[in-house]
Amino acid sequence: NGKEVVTVHEGANGIVAAERKAKNEAWNPKIEGQKFGEWSKDEKEELDARIKEWAMAHGKIDDYNNKKFDFLMQRRQKQGGRGAKLPDSERKAFLEIATGFPTRNPKQIYGYVSRHYDSDNYKGKWSDEEKKKLTDLVAEYGEKWKEVGKNLGRPGHACRDKWRMMRNNPKSGDWSPAEVAHLRELVNEYFAQNNAAPGRGAGEGNEHLPLRDNINWKAISSKIGTRSENMCMQKWYRIAPSPEETGQWAKGDDKTMLEGILKSDADDEHKVAWEGLVPGRTLGQIKNRFRAAKKDIPDHSNMSFDVLLAKMIEKYAPEISNAGALPAP
Repeated sequence: NGKEVVTVHEGANGIVAAERKAKNEAWNPKIEGQKFGEWSKDEKEELDARIKEWAMAHGKIDDYNNKKFDFLMQRRQKQGGRGAKLPDSERKAFLEIATGFPTRNPKQIYGYVSRHYDSDNYKGKWSDEEKKKLTDLVAEYGEKWKEVGKNLGRPGHACRDKWRMMRNNPKSGDWSPAEVAHLRELVNEYFAQNNAAPGRGAGEGNEHLPLRDNINWKAISSKIGTRSENMCMQKWYRIAPSPEETGQWAKGDDKTMLEGILKSDADDEHKVAWEGLVPGRTLGQIKNRFRAAKKDIPDHSNMSFDVLLAKMIEKYAPEISNAGALPAP
């Protein structure tokens, strides 16, 4: 009767669903010690050894030696790279290759092989010009990898993986003149976009921030592409215009500030009456200059305030001590 037909039909659907679930769990299981992201050198070597072993066992060693890996990619029509619609014959190869692999499951191995072994996808080593263009395209399109890939002539997923590798392995060593120029350009663009200027931060409440301190280094680093946030920040700190160059501080202001602190007899930085200490300078400018100057004194954090003040006068306004205004410690 009708009820029996429905029950049988539902039972069959349940079996199919269970089989599909089991197949997907075997394809993409969570494994202990599993890694994600960029593959290490050891992982790449382990995978290549397994592919070679599989090729030998299936009579494909000549193809392997000639770097022809179509024997792994039997599909001609790619279906998203996820492996969900792989023929069982192709899926079986990756299940076998992945057996016992310590850090990646079959789906991850399939993804790596499809990107690096499939001749339809692999376009060879990235040139410096391509890496620069990738950085520019990411700045323009963000992580819309299909658009980035279309403009670069490489698969979107290859662009994604290369970008992640560049971000995770920033360049080290000296900055090239081109990199420095790019950093200056990006910082200036950032201030222009945020209606900021030397000595005036972007947005209300940030007016006290000096030029180098109110910058979104994450955004700058993303556009540079090959240098980390901290690298960009530290480089900018070394090349940023000095307070004198930006008009935030004049040559004689250090002497005025330090003389004022000396005359105040304050025995702690927090007891100094900073307001109006240097005529024509804002409270923020005075305190920022003191903090910046203090950081240039070695071991300043372990000094008493009077010793620190003596060291700062010696470095920034020796004429004070020469005139006999500085008491002996």
